[in-house]
Amino acid sequence: MWIGCLISVAVVAVRLKSNNEYGARAAYFGRLNLFFMIGMFQALLIALSALFLNVQNSSAALLTVTILMVGACFMVILYSLVSIFGSLGKVMAVVLLILQIASSGGVYPAELQSGFFQAIQPFLPMTYAIRTIREVVAGVLWTSYWYNMGILFLFAGATLGLTLLIVGKIKNSQGLEEKLKESGLVE
Repeated sequence: MWIGCLISVAVVAVRLKSNNEYGARAAYFGRLNLFFMIGMFQALLIALSALFLNVQNSSAALLTVTILMVGACFMVILYSLVSIFGSLGKVMAVVLLILQIASSGGVYPAELQSGFFQAIQPFLPMTYAIRTIREVVAGVLWTSYWYNMGILFLFAGATLGLTLLIVGKIKNSQGLEEKLKESGLVE
């Protein structure tokens, strides 16, 4: 889901061409609605694919709703990063992806990871997404399910709140993005 959200913010224009007609927050929420719909479509496709492939789960409806909620949280995080930082936000999202794959417990259990990855694991949203989906697949322990889902929503809510504080105040992000393109590191 993270990769699907990353691809969507890389392919579809995140910023409006002309911001004169709308304020920064209106433009942010307008585009967020578009990306939210893309994220929901993608998450629904993933959920239906998992059900079609007969992935073990405790409840098909709960699996679908959980995947939709995780997709929504990931889209808010990624769209906000790219909305504020432009191409640099895409780079940050890729770096976060690499760190999360290595440390979130989806590939190797946390106990088998190095100290660095064990230390950063609690600060990455994919950790809680994986734990939540594991609850649905292996049998739901509701306190663990809601705890992990709550932390995931805190990540999305904090990202949304910080973005609303920052959006419109960063005047130099266009100049930063142009310098990044000139360097040849990002297109």
